[in-house]
Amino acid sequence: MSFDFYLFNVEHGQCAGVRLPNGQWCVFDVGQSVTFSPIRWIESTSGTAINPLWPPFLYVPPFSIYKATISHLHGDHLRGHSELFDANPMFLRVGEFDDEYLEDVASSVRPEGQRLVQGFLRTYEERFSSSSAMPHYGQATITERHLAPEEARRIGGPANSRVNNASVVSRIECYRRVILLCGDMEAEGWEFALNHPSPFERWAWRDLVSGVDILVAPHHGQPSGFSPPLLELADPALVLASVASRDPSVDDHYSRVRGINIGGRVWTCVKTSEWGDIRLTIDALPLADYLFPSVSKGRVHLRCCNRAVENPAGGSDSHHRQHVRSIFDPLNPLGHSAIGEHRRILK
Repeated sequence: MSFDFYLFNVEHGQCAGVRLPNGQWCVFDVGQSVTFSPIRWIESTSGTAINPLWPPFLYVPPFSIYKATISHLHGDHLRGHSELFDANPMFLRVGEFDDEYLEDVASSVRPEGQRLVQGFLRTYEERFSSSSAMPHYGQATITERHLAPEEARRIGGPANSRVNNASVVSRIECYRRVILLCGDMEAEGWEFALNHPSPFERWAWRDLVSGVDILVAPHHGQPSGFSPPLLELADPALVLASVASRDPSVDDHYSRVRGINIGGRVWTCVKTSEWGDIRLTIDALPLADYLFPSVSKGRVHLRCCNRAVENPAGGSDSHHRQHVRSIFDPLNPLGHSAIGEHRRILK
């Protein structure tokens, strides 16, 4: 089975989703726009598979998110937390937070953002407790690290930066391809992590970010998150950025990555503000690659979707009516068309 990665267009905010080869879903942050909820979209396209030979009275469990990661407690990464909890995640990863961290959160967000954070924490503390159980991702692996809040405070900067620099960073690997999600970690945080005073931590951070195929730009591609040492270690073929506006500085910063060739044009950065929802599909490796180890990697396909909202009431469920634009040619809505061989982007 294939592996799917989505970076959703949620305007100002971030939400990414992964459909594992076993069909389970993981999400990374839960930003959402006024008209589109990624969690609701995932639920609407992920009905439980039913064997037609089963008796109709057999219980079909409700949809649930397998695992969610919240990189940090800022409202633009939490706006869809109610929908997330409705989806009953089995595992939920939130970075460390202490009283000083929460004070920094309160002083760096607007009143609406503070209400989102409080609502999230209230439900999180009611429904989740510490556990030694670990999620199992099947053929994929997900590795995560973050700086402790006291380390982020040691770096300094304003309250907003101290919260950002404690972001959870997620490395996702499947079929020998690597995707790195960086939260809102800023340049000073990367400098500290990649040159950590602890030799083990320094090695662990460098190992986490090295050898990446797809990099999701830190801090929405803003200059504050741009880190040359990170880019050098990651050496990505392509950068994705969840941005609300067409900021030319995003392209300027990431123009030196290796890039991919599509239709004679070299692409280095694909932004949600320009192309909408972004989907990457990684093909499973041939059986021979498992029997006889090689350096081959799963083929990666790219497609993009711009949603045209047609619901005059602007309801939150209007997301299922979509018009699609692609870098290549018009496609069906996300998740509903075969990927042609001409859309292969990484060999």
